[in-house]
This record gives sequence, structure tokens and C-alpha cells, in this order.
Amino acid sequence: IDEVGLAEAGTRCRVASALFTYRCSIACSHCLFGASPERAGVVMSAAQCVRALALLHATGRVVHIAGGEPMLYWDVLADSVRLAHKEGHAPHFIETNCSFAADDALVRERLAFLAAHGVKGLLASADPFHQRHVPAERFLRVRRIAQEVFGRPNFWGSEASESEIRSLEAIARDEDRLRQYVRRHPPA
Repeated sequence: IDEVGLAEAGTRCRVASALFTYRCSIACSHCLFGASPERAGVVMSAAQCVRALALLHATGRVVHIAGGEPMLYWDVLADSVRLAHKEGHAPHFIETNCSFAADDALVRERLAFLAAHGVKGLLASADPFHQRHVPAERFLRVRRIAQEVFGRPNFWGSEASESEIRSLEAIARDEDRLRQYVRRHPPA
């Protein structure tokens, strides 16, 4: 990661994931976990998360915490990251749909905490599936601040222009445009 950045390292070394929760702030139609706000509020404990991270680190892969939406459980996530860092097993990155990103101060505070506790970067989602539920401005805010905090190579997400990101909201609301988009960009 230090040499090539998060996205490149993840592609080369593959990614191993700790699935922190199935609960999500949104319900994307393509979600392979069926994550949604209706899922039970079950989340790993900090101890469970640290054990999982230690096992995943042993695989030699790039390790991350995913969900659902891990940021829904910030206090438990922060405790997990703090403890994992102390034990030498901090995740390399956290995955988010950006729904938490209501203002700059909150995003900056959370990302600075993660960076101070050994997290190398962030993966953030931007596509019509996510922007059906999450305003594009939240992704743009997360991308901007994550690149400031972690450096551009350690932000894993769309590099599309601001206008292209904002257009995803309109695509999400128009079934014909969404079908065309999916044909050109199948969900990953």
C-alpha cells in the first residue's frame, strides 16, 4: 500500500474482508449481502472484529472492514480499530457508502481518527445504486477529505468529475437511463 496505493495493492494482493454488520443505511438492489436498514442491528464486538482482522492479516491480503455500513456503528468501529491498531492488526481500509457524511467536520474527525489508528485508506461507493439513496454531495465530501487525510492513492473510489458523480442521482431515478448505465457498467 505504501508503495503503490490502496486500490493497486488491493488489486494485486486481493482483499480480505471482515463483514462488520449486515445492517446498512440503504438497500441497493444489487447488494450481494442483502444489506438494508431492515436487517437486525447485529454488529461484531470489538473483540470479535480484532480476532477476525488478525486472521485476515495472516492471509497476506489487503484487509478491510465492510458491511452493510460499518459507519452506522461508529463507537464499536472506533473501539475495534483502536484495539486492532494496539495489537498490530489495524485494517488497511474501511468501506463506506458515505451516508454518514453529513458535514465536513464529522468526516474529517472520523477519518483523522482512523488514520491515527493505522488505517491506510478508505473505499467509498459512487454509482446510481448508491446515489439512489445517498446524495452525491456526501460521496464528493468523503472523496475530498479522504484524499486529504490518506493521500490520493489511498482513496479507492470513483475519480469521475463532480458533475458526473452528481448525474448519478438522475440516472438512479430514470429506469431507462439506469438500464443503459448497467449495460455499460455492470455492478461489481
